Amino acid sequence: MNMNRKMAIHSQWEPAPILRPAQSQETYAALTRNATIQTTTQPVSTFSVDVDTGSYSNVRRFLQNGQLPPEDSVRVEELLNYFTYDYALAADPDQPFSVTTEVGKTPWNDHDSASAYRLEGLRAPGHTNYGC
Repeated sequence: MNMNRKMAIHSQWEPAPILRPAQSQETYAALTRNATIQTTTQPVSTFSVDVDTGSYSNVRRFLQNGQLPPEDSVRVEELLNYFTYDYALAADPDQPFSVTTEVGKTPWNDHDSASAYRLEGLRAPGHTNYGC
């Protein structure tokens, strides 16, 4: 095919239009704030030991597309769980969890304290997929 023929074919093509996505069809469960617990009257707390990290990827996707994520799509605990930390590892099958704790004053007033509890479980040999 000669060069003039190639140019004629290409000049007939136009770039595809850039389509903006329609209103998002994504839905999220309503995010409700947990109540503050008075530990003097309710000293026991429970929490899940499974690790979810999906919210981080979702937030990153929105930000990379120049958008703020919907408020109800952000789960702060999943953002924190996405990263690996240098916690003491559990190494003994008789004690399958190591626990790291931290307590400090809250930034909003000097009268309250906040605490963080971190668990690191015994890992199966060769297991590298920590959070997913």
